[in-house]
Amino acid sequence: MPQNSISDLLFDKDGYLWLASQAGLVRFNGSSFQLYYPDDKPVMESNIVALGKNANGSLYFQTQDHHLYCYRGDNDRSLRPINTSATKRPSTGIP
Repeated sequence: MPQNSISDLLFDKDGYLWLASQAGLVRFNGSSFQLYYPDDKPVMESNIVALGKNANGSLYFQTQDHHLYCYRGDNDRSLRPINTSATKRPSTGIP
C-alpha cells in the first residue's frame, strides 16, 4: 500500500477494491496493490478525496484541488482529468 491512510473506498463491478489516497488511486485485487495516478500531477500530489462509479462501471474520483477524473478500466495507469479549472465546469458530484 503506497499510503497508510485512505479517504474513500469502493468495490467495482469486477470485485476490485479501490482506495482513494494522498498518493493516488489504489486498486487491490485480493493479493496485491496497484497505484494509478493522474497524468497532470506527480504521484505524491494526487491527493484523491472521493470515489464514485456509474452504471456502466466507470470509476470517477476527485482530487483535493477539485479536479474530476474518470477511469474506464482500460488498464492505463495514468489518468486524464475530465474537469479542471481550465474547462470551467463545476465538479459538484459524480456524474
